[in-house]
Amino acid sequence: MNRVSYLAEFSEFYRVMRKNDLLTVLGFALFIGGFTSLALTMVGLRWSWLSWVDQINPVFGFVFKILMAVVGIALVAYIRMDHSDLSQIQEERED
Repeated sequence: MNRVSYLAEFSEFYRVMRKNDLLTVLGFALFIGGFTSLALTMVGLRWSWLSWVDQINPVFGFVFKILMAVVGIALVAYIRMDHSDLSQIQEERED
């Protein structure tokens, strides 16, 4: 492998890793925000930045917080999943 293709491959890898790391942090933030807001709701407190959700409807607020936690877990799981098997299957189907 020559030096130019190695640098291009590393550049692509670095770009994808930055995006994956950013989405992982976003997923953890969603999970932690949703989970802690649910825990605070159980004791009668709430995050000030999520108070607008509870003002719409308490049931809507509860569902919204659960969805925040679930979407956060799903995002982290999807980003951290190994997609190399999927690309191999697609390559085999193209042949």
